[in-house]
Amino acid sequence: MSTSLESVPLKYRSSSDYLASLPPWRRLLARLNWHPVREIEIETWRVRIEKERLRRESEQIRNETEQIRKEAEQIRKEAEQIKNETEQMRTENERLRQERLRWKQLDAQIEALFCSDASCSIPATPIDDGSTPS
Repeated sequence: MSTSLESVPLKYRSSSDYLASLPPWRRLLARLNWHPVREIEIETWRVRIEKERLRRESEQIRNETEQIRKEAEQIRKEAEQIKNETEQMRTENERLRQERLRWKQLDAQIEALFCSDASCSIPATPIDDGSTPS
């Protein structure tokens, strides 16, 4: 059942609408016999329409709130995942930095083994362990 004002039976819209829908001779009789009950019926119908509209709006707000809650939970999970991935990348970067330092030390040791003081024309490069500023 539709709850728009257009779907309301003509006799329930207002007393003037009701009277306008009648033929002239019935209009005169209706004016003489108009009862306040008709106005109460009209108001009751309007209250029903408003109640239905508010119920639909409330349901829509409830649905939107639930959707927002789900999206917020999803964002929280994604943020946690990004935090974990960032920590893993930080750990991997530190491991790679340590590996590069180890390789530099090994290169320096190899260079020292193969070069004697007089025969090595390339001076050994100092080892950068990251603890001193450049």
